[in-house]
Amino acid sequence: MKKLLLLLILSAFSVTMVHAQNEDSDSCIYCGNCDMPEYPGGIKALMVDIDKKIKYPKEAVKQNISGKVIIQCVIGKDGSLSGVNVVRKVHPLLDAEAVRVVSSLHKRWKPGTQCGKAAAVIYTIPVLFRLKDGKPVRLFSSKKNNKK
Repeated sequence: MKKLLLLLILSAFSVTMVHAQNEDSDSCIYCGNCDMPEYPGGIKALMVDIDKKIKYPKEAVKQNISGKVIIQCVIGKDGSLSGVNVVRKVHPLLDAEAVRVVSSLHKRWKPGTQCGKAAAVIYTIPVLFRLKDGKPVRLFSSKKNNKK
Protein backbone atom coordinates (compact mmCIF):
# COMPACT_ATOMS: atom_id res chain seq x y z
CA MET A 1 0.00 0.00 0.00
CA LYS A 2 2.84 2.38 0.85
CA LYS A 3 4.50 1.63 -2.50
CA LEU A 4 1.24 2.46 -4.28
CA LEU A 5 0.93 5.69 -2.30
CA LEU A 6 4.53 6.63 -3.14
CA LEU A 7 3.90 5.88 -6.81
CA LEU A 8 0.81 8.11 -6.77
CA ILE A 9 2.77 10.91 -5.10
CA LEU A 10 5.63 10.63 -7.59
CA SER A 11 3.18 10.80 -10.47
CA ALA A 12 1.73 14.00 -9.00
CA PHE A 13 5.09 15.77 -9.37
CA SER A 14 5.58 17.78 -12.49
CA VAL A 15 8.22 20.14 -13.72
CA THR A 16 8.33 22.82 -16.35
CA MET A 17 11.44 24.36 -17.82
CA VAL A 18 11.43 28.13 -17.62
CA HIS A 19 12.45 29.54 -20.96
CA ALA A 20 14.63 32.63 -20.86
CA GLN A 21 16.42 34.19 -23.79
CA ASN A 22 19.99 35.24 -23.17
CA GLU A 23 22.67 37.05 -25.13
CA ASP A 24 24.70 33.98 -26.05
CA SER A 25 21.88 32.18 -27.87
CA ASP A 26 19.57 33.30 -30.65
CA SER A 27 16.78 31.02 -29.52
CA CYS A 28 16.11 28.10 -27.27
CA ILE A 29 15.00 24.92 -28.97
CA TYR A 30 13.87 21.92 -26.97
CA CYS A 31 16.72 19.49 -27.45
CA GLY A 32 15.52 16.52 -25.41
CA ASN A 33 18.71 16.72 -23.35
CA CYS A 34 17.11 18.08 -20.19
CA ASP A 35 17.65 17.05 -16.58
CA MET A 36 15.10 17.91 -13.92
CA PRO A 37 16.16 19.39 -10.58
CA GLU A 38 16.86 16.92 -7.79
CA TYR A 39 16.28 17.35 -4.07
CA PRO A 40 19.24 16.05 -2.00
CA GLY A 41 18.43 12.38 -1.44
CA GLY A 42 15.72 12.28 -4.13
CA ILE A 43 11.94 12.60 -4.12
CA LYS A 44 11.48 10.19 -1.22
CA ALA A 45 13.82 12.33 0.93
CA LEU A 46 11.81 15.40 -0.11
CA MET A 47 8.55 13.78 0.99
CA VAL A 48 10.10 12.62 4.30
CA ASP A 49 11.43 16.14 4.98
CA ILE A 50 8.04 17.69 4.20
CA ASP A 51 6.31 15.11 6.41
CA LYS A 52 8.68 15.85 9.32
CA LYS A 53 8.15 19.62 9.06
CA ILE A 54 4.34 19.62 8.83
CA LYS A 55 2.64 20.96 11.93
CA TYR A 56 -0.98 20.06 11.29
CA PRO A 57 -3.01 23.15 12.30
CA LYS A 58 -5.04 22.36 15.46
CA GLU A 59 -8.12 24.11 14.11
CA ALA A 60 -7.93 21.99 10.94
CA VAL A 61 -7.80 18.84 13.08
CA LYS A 62 -10.82 20.04 15.08
CA GLN A 63 -12.74 20.69 11.84
CA ASN A 64 -11.57 17.35 10.35
CA ILE A 65 -9.99 19.10 7.33
CA SER A 66 -7.64 17.08 5.16
CA GLY A 67 -6.53 17.01 1.56
CA LYS A 68 -3.72 17.57 -0.92
CA VAL A 69 -2.38 21.11 -1.39
CA ILE A 70 -0.47 21.56 -4.66
CA ILE A 71 2.47 23.93 -4.42
CA GLN A 72 4.57 25.39 -7.23
CA CYS A 73 7.98 26.91 -6.75
CA VAL A 74 11.02 27.78 -8.83
CA ILE A 75 14.28 25.88 -8.50
CA GLY A 76 16.86 28.39 -9.69
CA LYS A 77 19.99 27.87 -11.76
CA ASP A 78 21.95 27.84 -8.48
CA GLY A 79 19.66 25.23 -6.86
CA SER A 80 17.85 27.74 -4.66
CA LEU A 81 14.11 27.54 -4.03
CA SER A 82 11.91 30.62 -4.52
CA GLY A 83 8.47 31.76 -5.68
CA VAL A 84 6.47 29.36 -3.52
CA ASN A 85 2.73 29.57 -4.18
CA VAL A 86 -0.42 27.46 -3.96
CA VAL A 87 -1.90 26.30 -7.27
CA ARG A 88 -4.55 23.97 -5.79
CA LYS A 89 -6.10 25.04 -2.51
CA VAL A 90 -7.77 22.89 0.13
CA HIS A 91 -8.40 25.26 3.06
CA PRO A 92 -6.58 28.46 4.12
CA LEU A 93 -5.10 26.74 7.21
CA LEU A 94 -3.65 23.85 5.22
CA ASP A 95 -2.62 26.08 2.31
CA ALA A 96 -0.62 28.35 4.63
CA GLU A 97 1.06 25.38 6.33
CA ALA A 98 2.02 23.86 2.98
CA VAL A 99 3.61 27.16 1.87
CA ARG A 100 5.45 27.44 5.20
CA VAL A 101 6.81 23.90 4.96
CA VAL A 102 7.96 24.10 1.33
CA SER A 103 9.48 27.55 1.94
CA SER A 104 11.49 26.06 4.82
CA LEU A 105 13.28 23.53 2.58
CA HIS A 106 16.64 25.31 2.63
CA LYS A 107 18.73 22.47 1.24
CA ARG A 108 20.30 23.27 -2.12
CA TRP A 109 18.75 21.33 -4.95
CA LYS A 110 20.77 20.00 -7.84
CA PRO A 111 19.58 22.47 -10.49
CA GLY A 112 17.82 21.40 -13.65
CA THR A 113 19.65 21.67 -16.95
CA GLN A 114 18.59 22.28 -20.50
CA CYS A 115 20.99 21.42 -23.31
CA GLY A 116 23.75 21.00 -20.74
CA LYS A 117 23.28 24.43 -19.11
CA ALA A 118 21.72 25.13 -15.71
CA ALA A 119 18.13 26.32 -16.07
CA ALA A 120 15.45 27.64 -13.73
CA VAL A 121 12.59 25.17 -13.41
CA ILE A 122 9.04 25.51 -12.12
CA TYR A 123 8.53 22.52 -9.81
CA THR A 124 5.20 21.23 -8.55
CA ILE A 125 5.00 19.55 -5.13
CA PRO A 126 1.97 17.86 -3.57
CA VAL A 127 1.69 18.35 0.19
CA LEU A 128 -0.60 15.78 1.81
CA PHE A 129 -2.62 16.32 4.96
CA ARG A 130 -4.33 13.18 6.28
CA LEU A 131 -6.30 12.44 9.43
CA LYS A 132 -7.16 9.04 10.87
CA ASP A 133 -9.45 8.77 13.87
CA GLY A 134 -9.16 12.54 14.33
CA LYS A 135 -5.35 12.52 14.47
CA PRO A 136 -2.74 13.60 11.88
CA VAL A 137 -1.14 10.74 9.97
CA ARG A 138 2.55 10.72 9.03
CA LEU A 139 2.71 9.26 5.53
CA PHE A 140 6.44 9.24 4.90
CA SER A 141 8.19 8.31 8.11
CA SER A 142 11.59 6.68 8.00
CA LYS A 143 11.81 2.92 8.64
CA LYS A 144 13.31 3.69 12.03
CA ASN A 145 10.21 5.70 12.99
CA ASN A 146 7.82 2.99 11.73
CA LYS A 147 9.12 0.40 14.20
CA LYS A 148 7.25 0.32 17.47
